[in-house]
Amino acid sequence: MLSVGKKKKKKKKMLRFLRSERYLGTFEFFIFIRALQSSVAGLAVTVLVQDKLCLNVYRQSADFCRRIGEHNESTLSAAAAAASDHIRDRILADSTLFGNYR
Repeated sequence: MLSVGKKKKKKKKMLRFLRSERYLGTFEFFIFIRALQSSVAGLAVTVLVQDKLCLNVYRQSADFCRRIGEHNESTLSAAAAAASDHIRDRILADSTLFGNYR
């Protein structure tokens, strides 16, 4: 068991360390790592939700779902491009709605 004097010394030493630049540098590094981890995990979940919505709810082909972020209207007629844009917009809107409630 620590005596009262040793506890005060230990507390002062800890406060000195917390005020030092070395602590702040490591603290900022871990906050950065946590933010990076959170954004990567969020991106993975968003892509997974988009894929599941595209394949299972909107019954689109795997090729369409794989290229959902691209605008490839040069090979499609105007009506087909408008229909695919509408479906793509619905998928992205639904996945964003899911992300807001996650």
